[in-house]
Amino acid sequence: MNEPFYEFRVLDEALRFEFLSISDQKTIKKIVRYTETNIAQLYNLSLTDLLDDGTESDMVISNNQDMEIILATVFRTFHVFLTAYPACQIFFMGSTPVRTRLYQIAVTRELTNALEVFDIKGLTDTGFEQFVVNKPYQAFVFSLK
Repeated sequence: MNEPFYEFRVLDEALRFEFLSISDQKTIKKIVRYTETNIAQLYNLSLTDLLDDGTESDMVISNNQDMEIILATVFRTFHVFLTAYPACQIFFMGSTPVRTRLYQIAVTRELTNALEVFDIKGLTDTGFEQFVVNKPYQAFVFSLK
């Protein structure tokens, strides 16, 4: 988690974060949102683009050539959220299988550093288990150790 990241704004009592994805071609407002689920202390993480009409979408392909910086920024919000809500867990998955795989690659790349702070679980067909490198997962859960 020593990757470059975008500065972000903390909003709504650390339940929403905003930052700008910047390239030579365009600037895109990104929103990271933590939403309560029907399971106590489990929050769903979403990463969306703010569209020109004011709506949000998690299906846009931005092609801003900054995916690693965006993911590093999202991981930085984990620290802020879990500092504010230390008993909670963060659930996330990609909006497509390809995005879930990208998230898994990012988790694997930062695993050594992440495991110093977080307990990381992956979801398989049989349920959640401790994260194992190179094992495909459908979703992930992060919590503080």
